[in-house]
Amino acid sequence: MIAQAGLEPGAISDILCVGGSTRIPVVRQRLAEMFRREPNISINPDEVVAQGAAIQAGSLSGKLVAGSGMGAKHAVATTGSSPLYSGAGGVAHDPKVPLPRPLLLDVTPATLSIATAGGYTERLLEKNAPIPIERTKVFTTARDGQTKVVIDCCRGESKRFDENEPLGHLVLDDLPARLRGEVKIEVTFRVDTDGILRVRARDHETGAAQEAVLSVLGAPVEENAA
Repeated sequence: MIAQAGLEPGAISDILCVGGSTRIPVVRQRLAEMFRREPNISINPDEVVAQGAAIQAGSLSGKLVAGSGMGAKHAVATTGSSPLYSGAGGVAHDPKVPLPRPLLLDVTPATLSIATAGGYTERLLEKNAPIPIERTKVFTTARDGQTKVVIDCCRGESKRFDENEPLGHLVLDDLPARLRGEVKIEVTFRVDTDGILRVRARDHETGAAQEAVLSVLGAPVEENAA
């Protein structure tokens, strides 16, 4: 993740430990060696996710009024019109002065692809792409006279389909029987704000289409024809 962001470990300003296993001394020692600074242990590692969710909720609601920095123990929001204080190291904030809102982006946790001839994959959505997002690519039939295509979807970083996690598939049939490569199929991946993947396949010539909604476990939970 650090390499994908184009950063060096020394450029990270603070390291928060999340999860009970980060209490293990050797884990903290390795973190200190990697990032050349001691991990920040002022926040309970078992509560940090909940605290982050509270900060995000306050930010989205516009009621977050105290920014405390990493050294503080809690971040707080307003109750009525009275300003509250953050935890240790926090300061009071004038509710008339707006705080800068942190920018938090939801992203795709893994690359989303479809299977292609030979057992390989073609990527439609790259890992860490901000959502909501939609991408379309055009594919062609692989055999002469092919009247049906099965679009197998997966997530993962390998170029081989069987080395990734399958998500499900959809079938587009009744295609015109043409020579290999003459029938064009538009495949669209759309991930909404809830992280739900919708896959749509459309015959470029006839307009016939199929759409599937894929669950986290990979089984199609809904499929529609158009």
